[in-house]
Amino acid sequence: MHWTKSKNILINAFKNFEIETWDRLEFTRKTRKLKTYEVTLTQNLLFECFKLAKKNILQIEIFEAKNEKVNGNDIELAIETKNGYIKFPTQAKIINSKFKYPSFSEGSKCFLQLKSLIKYARQNSGIPLYLFYNTLSKQESYGWEEKLMTDNIKYYGSTFVDCIGMTNKLLEGKISVPSFWDLHPKHGNPIHELLGIIGEDISDIKIRNTDCFEYKYFTRKEVIKDFNGVDILANKGIGQADSKSLENNLDLFRGFNYSPKFQILISKRYISKKHIISTVN
Repeated sequence: MHWTKSKNILINAFKNFEIETWDRLEFTRKTRKLKTYEVTLTQNLLFECFKLAKKNILQIEIFEAKNEKVNGNDIELAIETKNGYIKFPTQAKIINSKFKYPSFSEGSKCFLQLKSLIKYARQNSGIPLYLFYNTLSKQESYGWEEKLMTDNIKYYGSTFVDCIGMTNKLLEGKISVPSFWDLHPKHGNPIHELLGIIGEDISDIKIRNTDCFEYKYFTRKEVIKDFNGVDILANKGIGQADSKSLENNLDLFRGFNYSPKFQILISKRYISKKHIISTVN
């Protein structure tokens, strides 16, 4: 199968994930004593990628960090463009029942996490993104056809927001608890649109403020080596990573340091298991 066809299959799968996320949050918000957490939705995203990768028709690899003390909400995406792989460290947040996100006031937990995410991206030559899980009531979504450039509002069930644009919004001093409409569509778009850069130039995707980061293009081997994780497709699955001693790395996990649990590697061509073994070892 040509990689462009695989790319379209992947994009459609992410669209379905966006819709299911929107519907799931809508359902739990209307049902007493039910609650959906960020880690649950992140696991759903991982499982969708896992299913597609196991079918051997898509170019997806999933790696789990060997360290135990990492954040299950955090994923590093690595997407192959025309010029090489770009790293997108992401952090997930879920919209609340008032259709707002957690407080990002200076000194708050989320504010410190945001600063840590940006620091990690700079240190690893990547582009930091927030991954938001969303739903809106009929009242909150009134008039969305004119506000959002999409034919289905449910595609906004999972969106990515550039961290610099978000930081600038916070530093304006006008907002510390952003709502859905504070960030969309000016700073955020459906996550499936991020996949548009597969095999293309990064300028082909709606990521703002990329010039604020000294990102670089990596080879596949470099991306895998830098993350130093365990391939869950070649092993027994999630949770099988061998833990290493953390005695020399305690400082890494203190406070709100960004430390992704998983890496999803998306290539523009199918990578055979034979190639995986010969490249990684």
